Amino acid sequence: MHVLTEKLLSRPDSFQTFLDHFIQSLRMHRGVRAVTSQSWHLLLESPLKPLLEDEGMMLDQSTSGNECLELLAYVDTMLDPAISSIYRQTVEDLQKAYNASRSPLSNFSRIGPIISWPVIISPDYIDLLSELRPEALAILSHFGALLHMHNEMWTFGNSGLYIVCSIDNYLGPEWESWLRWPNTFIQDE
Repeated sequence: MHVLTEKLLSRPDSFQTFLDHFIQSLRMHRGVRAVTSQSWHLLLESPLKPLLEDEGMMLDQSTSGNECLELLAYVDTMLDPAISSIYRQTVEDLQKAYNASRSPLSNFSRIGPIISWPVIISPDYIDLLSELRPEALAILSHFGALLHMHNEMWTFGNSGLYIVCSIDNYLGPEWESWLRWPNTFIQDE
């Protein structure tokens, strides 16, 4: 979590440099997942068991919101089914993070579901993001809106605003439809 927070809150000279650092942290989080998945059975026998089970249920059972519906519709129209599938899973996982972050039932707080997304996304999505694919950046913009939704938390601060605005500037008006929800959310805040 500290590495993610450091990458979110430090602002290098350019968005590209920020993105490079952020992608490094995503790859590191994937490494954490690889290690913990091998030891998951041990973690479920530890004092962390109630926390892990509660947070897992929160991701799967929270009431579904509509923050990513329009984004899913765009992803589903893509011509390459393999890439569309990668994006679809990433967006569905992001919607689960939105849903669980709103739930009052979380023992871990709203941070858990939010920081879980960088851990569970596929390495294929991270690769597409590192290629600066506009669709991957649009998904990241929606994650930025989630961070902004919880900007009162020191771990996120104004990083969500930075991500959404930077991606909007980077992609330009031709991607406005893909960025409609995060941009509207930021403007309405």
